[in-house]
Amino acid sequence: MNLYTANLLVELLVLLITSFDSLTNRLIRKDIKRKTVLASLFIALAASAEFVGVLTEGASPSLIPLHKAAKGIEYSIAPLTGVLAASAYANVKDSRIPLGIALAHALFECIAMGFDLVFSIDENNVSHHETFYFIYILAFSLSTFYIFFCVIRSGKEYQMNIDSVLILTLLLLALGVTIQFIYSEIKVDYLCVAIANYLLYSRYNKMVFQVDALTMLLNRGCYETNIESLRSKAILLFFDVNQFKKVNDTYGHDVGDLALKNIALRIKKTYGKYGKCYRIGGDEFCVIMNRHLEEADKLKESFFTSMKEMRKKDPRMPSVSLGYATYDSSLPIEQVIKEADTKMYQNKKAREEEAE
Repeated sequence: MNLYTANLLVELLVLLITSFDSLTNRLIRKDIKRKTVLASLFIALAASAEFVGVLTEGASPSLIPLHKAAKGIEYSIAPLTGVLAASAYANVKDSRIPLGIALAHALFECIAMGFDLVFSIDENNVSHHETFYFIYILAFSLSTFYIFFCVIRSGKEYQMNIDSVLILTLLLLALGVTIQFIYSEIKVDYLCVAIANYLLYSRYNKMVFQVDALTMLLNRGCYETNIESLRSKAILLFFDVNQFKKVNDTYGHDVGDLALKNIALRIKKTYGKYGKCYRIGGDEFCVIMNRHLEEADKLKESFFTSMKEMRKKDPRMPSVSLGYATYDSSLPIEQVIKEADTKMYQNKKAREEEAE
């Protein structure tokens, strides 16, 4: 019991660290801070309920109501933690349906507790799984898969692929649950949940740190890091907004910001499946294209077509100049950057002459 008490204290400390770290984090929004604290709080509540359940297991029959209440609280809120964590660490556009399902499950557990449908406590204050225990397991499993589905989908929006840390985090959760089922006396499930919660919070921070807040493309820091580590063949594309200052001066900075967002969206839609997209300056963008390089000319035409459609809908939107060059390991990266940059400015000059 001493070991399990120490285990609970470690869980609560990890959750406290996660909460305080989020509250003092200037990178994330207030609503994300609130959701992170809420997810951590519910995990702490579920872990504490499990602790009370273990503490009262086989104890005096007078503690049966406390034992039953602890079990009911744990089974009711455990699946809810996955939904709360998903809303905190992923861009979930509408969480009403999964939240409604989780709350419906919590209501079912409360009702089932009165009829011993999911678990029961005998006269010796010993708990037993009953016929509908599988519903709790199913709800908990689905909530776990839900959060990872949301995190993976959100990662794609931030141009983050499934990485080894995310896979190992999922394995950590699976390990905790598996140990719990095989060796019921070893209680490490919520310790694994608490650690996984912190790792998912850390991953969200990593995503936020890597993107440009306005355009949601990768920022210059990521660009410089990826340029330095470039080893395989790739195409570097540079984009520059034409007469961007004029847009700001004529229509205001709000329209200028809108223009950058619209251009970034079209760059990402055109090139996102073929490489990484970056905002590297005020009105400058870059794509490091490392897949299907033979599609470069076709994608260029597709991008300019998309830009024409954008400008047709909103004449305030500016045009964009583009230049690109091919990199391979036999060439200095600086030479390739200079070549792409030169082509981009040649394209820019030609467009200015056409406008005159």
